Amino acid sequence: MMNLTKENIQFIDTYLEQSDVKHIDIRMEMVDHVASEIENRIDAGDTRDFYYVFKDYMLEHKSFLLENNTRFLRQTTKKLSNQLLKSFFSIKSFTLLAVFTAIIYFGFNNYDSELMKNVLLISMIFLIIAPAICYFFALKKFNYNRFSGIERLGFFFSFLLQFINIVNITGANFIKNQNHLLITSIVMALVFTFILVFIRLSVLTFKDYKYRYNNLC
Repeated sequence: MMNLTKENIQFIDTYLEQSDVKHIDIRMEMVDHVASEIENRIDAGDTRDFYYVFKDYMLEHKSFLLENNTRFLRQTTKKLSNQLLKSFFSIKSFTLLAVFTAIIYFGFNNYDSELMKNVLLISMIFLIIAPAICYFFALKKFNYNRFSGIERLGFFFSFLLQFINIVNITGANFIKNQNHLLITSIVMALVFTFILVFIRLSVLTFKDYKYRYNNLC
């Protein structure tokens, strides 16, 4: 198969960015798709220069690509969701879960349970809010590209905030009962583990797309 040059790929990326495709992960999926279609046309016998093949393709498909980019959004979200679940159900995550459970359970048994609960809840909220603030600060300060997949997966954090609120309301009754301390510790450890797995995946994804984008350009 005929491969497009780096300049050709960069031209497609610039065109899509100027067409208001701002999320880098969606744009890179589109770039791959458009490049493959153009290569197929050239392999099928279109001997014209890349620019003219690209121009004709976009005249035919630009509206479809831009108006139906939910397909690309689903692809990136599905990919990150699968990676998130795979990372969460790993030996490292289960080890981390066990460590968190032990630490939290020890804290409940050796310190004031209400104080311990409040410290844990505040720590959870901080771990959820801080990365979001850093992400949007980086977008504004350093003009980084946006990642739709990461932003879409943020709904998990919205769910966790609601869950934490429920724990805060109902947790007082649980921690007063010694028989429920282990269950409470496991639940809180699960939340901490999920948050850290999500943060790690977000950082790795950010670095991966940044590396791929730098190579593209």
